Amino acid sequence: MKNKEIEKSKAKFFAQYYGVKCMYVGGVGLVEIGFGCWNLKHPDFFLQLKTLSKMSDNDAISYINFCERLGTHLVYDKNKVESKIELAKWRVERCFEQLSIYDFDYLRSKGCAMPFMDLTIEKQVELGWVKIT
Repeated sequence: MKNKEIEKSKAKFFAQYYGVKCMYVGGVGLVEIGFGCWNLKHPDFFLQLKTLSKMSDNDAISYINFCERLGTHLVYDKNKVESKIELAKWRVERCFEQLSIYDFDYLRSKGCAMPFMDLTIEKQVELGWVKIT
């Protein structure tokens, strides 16, 4: 990607997390995306996100409840997955390619790092858009 394409993509990437308190602004700390001014070129301006494996137990339970409300049929081995927490983590780790846009949006709303266009999470970190907690 060229510089202008990267800047446009960065703005789109940040917008996906609108309403989530995960944007780090130097001197201010974490703020909710959608409020204040954005200076995409500022060196102390990035999203502080967590990996899916670090999803909290409450977020995992909320995610499975969300899937059930959508009517998502979850097929899994009940002998290996005993709780909603294990089920959520199993689903995002082993069925990642099958997740819908609703899954992605929900996980972003919880501050989880997700791939974007052709950018892996590792590439987002390399570009300085994201720092993983």
